[in-house]
Amino acid sequence: MLGLAGLPGDELIRLARLADEKRFRAIWVPEITFGDSMLMCATVAANTRRIRVGTGVVGIYSRSPVVMGMQIHTLNEFFPRRALLGLGTQAPGYVRHWHGVPYEHVLTRMREYVHVVRRVATCEPVTFEGRTLRVRNFQLMKPPPATPTRIYIGAIAPQMIQLAGEVADGLFGNFYTPEYIRQTVIPNLEIGARRAKRSLEDFDIGSSYQTIVSPAGDAVELMKPIVMMFCAGAATTEAYVDIARRAGFARETESVAAAIRRSDMAAAVAAVTPEMCRALTICGTPEEARRAVAERYEAGLTAVMLNLFPPGIYWRLNEEHFPPDVKDQTIDMGDYVRSIEAAIEALG
Repeated sequence: MLGLAGLPGDELIRLARLADEKRFRAIWVPEITFGDSMLMCATVAANTRRIRVGTGVVGIYSRSPVVMGMQIHTLNEFFPRRALLGLGTQAPGYVRHWHGVPYEHVLTRMREYVHVVRRVATCEPVTFEGRTLRVRNFQLMKPPPATPTRIYIGAIAPQMIQLAGEVADGLFGNFYTPEYIRQTVIPNLEIGARRAKRSLEDFDIGSSYQTIVSPAGDAVELMKPIVMMFCAGAATTEAYVDIARRAGFARETESVAAAIRRSDMAAAVAAVTPEMCRALTICGTPEEARRAVAERYEAGLTAVMLNLFPPGIYWRLNEEHFPPDVKDQTIDMGDYVRSIEAAIEALG
């Protein structure tokens, strides 16, 4: 699968068509600050033939579950069996500062949200009184879909992984090392599945990986600023830092954090080792990248999601991410597009 974000509309369509030709299974479009995910998914689906399209991910605090259910039903109606719904809590700062709502009861919110969205999207009558959500007498006045949309939960920490195994159709992880897949992801999915007395046979175990593929041998160096962004705990969640620590990079993550605290971004990037990049992301020559993908499948994934990021730069993911005196680096759209093309050609 392929993750695309922050592209001009014409490039999004062109690269989506290329991914479709190269037999990628799905394109995932995040939201955050990149535009409306649902509309971009519809645009991609309308301009491709067979590839699936998914929201990778949209936040459960930014839309009501009724609106989300109607939107994904509509996408599934126009593009049957091609729509995928990826849901996430997103980061606390996104929710509080951008959407003006409390970031609380995340597990309960996700459980209730999936329940309501699924019922709305399948055109059932919905009256629900939960801890975080209340819906009274709603029913989407459309025919129910022949094939309901598959719902993926974005999950890093064990409890949310368990919830995905209990109530979702798939998992949308990030930064999962092979060891984390074997030791944390699979066992916690099984806990959730046992709780719901269900099988994981049709469950899609997926993880997203920041990806750079380069025949020139510079992919690891280009990946270091990206790993630095995610291994700074204030960026999104401490869960990414925890994965890096579990993978044996506790000293490196502390060095990254210490350098960021003193606004020494060159030192923060330099603290990221090649081993760290290879463990947490997919980067290298085409041959190295293909081996890295295969290792993730062998560890237990059923879906590897290539998340294409602008190479060689870092930027603020939210206002608390870096000290105020640190300036974001500028995305070179030409470099970004060429990097996406290289990954599609190498791994399609």
